Amino acid sequence: MPGVYVGGAKIASLGVPLLMIAPLNQAENIPLDGLAGAISPSAPGLRLLKKRLVFWYNSKESYVSLPNRLAGRPVLPERREIMTPESACYYISELIESPERRRGIAEEYAKLNLRRGASAKIAEKIGEFFRA
Repeated sequence: MPGVYVGGAKIASLGVPLLMIAPLNQAENIPLDGLAGAISPSAPGLRLLKKRLVFWYNSKESYVSLPNRLAGRPVLPERREIMTPESACYYISELIESPERRRGIAEEYAKLNLRRGASAKIAEKIGEFFRA
């Protein structure tokens, strides 16, 4: 959950509809960035602290998936909650059974500028290094 899930951007660049599911069932086991990531979930008091940090972070972040973050709005559906197999299947089937929704997600992907030129910039820097 913390950090940015970049796999969604890769899938978006292919135009494939995606449902982002981030189950919070074992929040204390979710990796965190920075100092919070050093908290061991094995100690009972620290386990509770880490769990609360994950839920706090979840309440502060509008979006987890990179396509939604880049757009600043929901492009693809996100579910961040205590998840059961039944609820996950419900959300997945909801998307599978709605061609209009999948088409809408693909159309929103097309509006995103996912090509930010990182590869070209890296190649240019490497070229500059060898030309120097």
